[in-house]
Amino acid sequence: MVIIFKEKHKIAGVNTNEILFVETKDAKKEQWTGKMIGLEGARDVSAILNVLPNTDFKNLDLPWERLEYIGSNKSQHIERDNMEHAGDLMSMKKHFNAKLDRAQRTSKVNETEDLIGFIRQRKSAEEITMIQRAVDITCEAQKNAMRAIRGGMTEYQIQAVIEYTFLSNGADAEAFPSIVASGRNGAIMHYTENSSLLIPGDMIIMDIGAQYEGYAADITRTVPVNGIFSDEQAAVYHVVLDAQTVAIRYATPGYKFWTPHEEAYRTIGKGLIKLGIITEWGDIGNYFIHGTSHYLGLDVHDAGIYSSLKPGEVITVEPGIYIPEGSPCDPKWWNIYVRIEDDLLITDGPAKVLSAGAPKTISEIEKIMSRDQVNIMD
Repeated sequence: MVIIFKEKHKIAGVNTNEILFVETKDAKKEQWTGKMIGLEGARDVSAILNVLPNTDFKNLDLPWERLEYIGSNKSQHIERDNMEHAGDLMSMKKHFNAKLDRAQRTSKVNETEDLIGFIRQRKSAEEITMIQRAVDITCEAQKNAMRAIRGGMTEYQIQAVIEYTFLSNGADAEAFPSIVASGRNGAIMHYTENSSLLIPGDMIIMDIGAQYEGYAADITRTVPVNGIFSDEQAAVYHVVLDAQTVAIRYATPGYKFWTPHEEAYRTIGKGLIKLGIITEWGDIGNYFIHGTSHYLGLDVHDAGIYSSLKPGEVITVEPGIYIPEGSPCDPKWWNIYVRIEDDLLITDGPAKVLSAGAPKTISEIEKIMSRDQVNIMD
């Protein structure tokens, strides 16, 4: 937990306006959960001088009238003990809320998140290097998956190829649960069961990302199980690819964070009307159901304030079209699901596509999936 005051105040013998509370190192806990950062490590990482044990918070008298910001870590990122004590998250929240009530103050968590987002959304050169490595590993995993895919395999076998590639290339782990969604599973945005058979004629969405030194990649490719796009699959795929191409064009400084989405939305609308899948502009949202971009970094959906795009930011661009069975269009379009996602570095000029190494055009995909290519499963 970090607390920031408007003015400096002497707290625990240090004249400061910011305090960071962390759990102290615990040898027994480290045996189960790994090395803890501790007080000294937190000082080094955060550059905050006054780092105190969580256990001190309960009895510490703080100048609440000078409070500026309060921020606390999300519970899923904090190791909690089975038994409540003064140093764990549950106890910290209890004492924290009690102190706020007594001081008649409220937590300005949203303002804190904006501050963190402002700091996090622009990446240093070192961070970009880490992200690029995570992206390169993920591109390799996409290629290996494309080479491996055959009808009659299971989604989890492709997931195994992907995650083997991650680890064998030095990734820490996957940045998020791998999505390997074939056929009708493509309608589920965060499908992670990955248990269905791959059926020739279906398409398969692979939304995956390696984590390298704590930094995430997030790349999606959609390919046909049998290695060849049908005419209808190709037509829908081209609309999504065109939308992504236009969106990337607007991922430049001066445009709003949401401008790439707005342009992708327009392009998909025109494409759906041209194909006869919709006739009314208002029906676009039936088939393009999510946003186009998010920040990328320490988290796959990294912190940011969604302001105008600036050099040094890393974002995704991921338009998609999803046509479930029973949709009010010609049945030839049913069960076609396409999402294409790349990771971009905003520069002073055109965005740099960090994930250009993953095949994306129909000809590139069909070539790498052709049966005369080496199959890593053989």
